[in-house]
Formats: sequence, C-alpha cells, structure tokens
Amino acid sequence: MTLGGAECGLNNQRQNFVHQETTRIISGNSTVVTEKLEVKNMSAKALNMVALFPP
Repeated sequence: MTLGGAECGLNNQRQNFVHQETTRIISGNSTVVTEKLEVKNMSAKALNMVALFPP
C-alpha cells in the first residue's frame, strides 16, 4: 500500500462521515440554515474589542 493509497482511504472515510452526518441532520430537521463565516474578519473584530476593553 502506498502513501497515496492511505490518503485516498482517509479521504473516503472523511467523505463518508460528512455524508452520514449531513444525512442525519437533514432527516431530523425540517429546515437547515448555513452561514459562511469569515474567520479573518471575526478575529480582527475580536482584537478591536480587546483594545476597547482591556482586561
């Protein structure tokens, strides 16, 4: 087994897990809402808040 084969197996496991979890979430809820979060912007905002309110 090559390293490429091992990576492929892990990728398949990851995709299978994501598929199973999304199926579980969708089957248990009538509405599912997603949000694209900009982590970079959230971090900058957090830094600004720390500057405004020092510990």
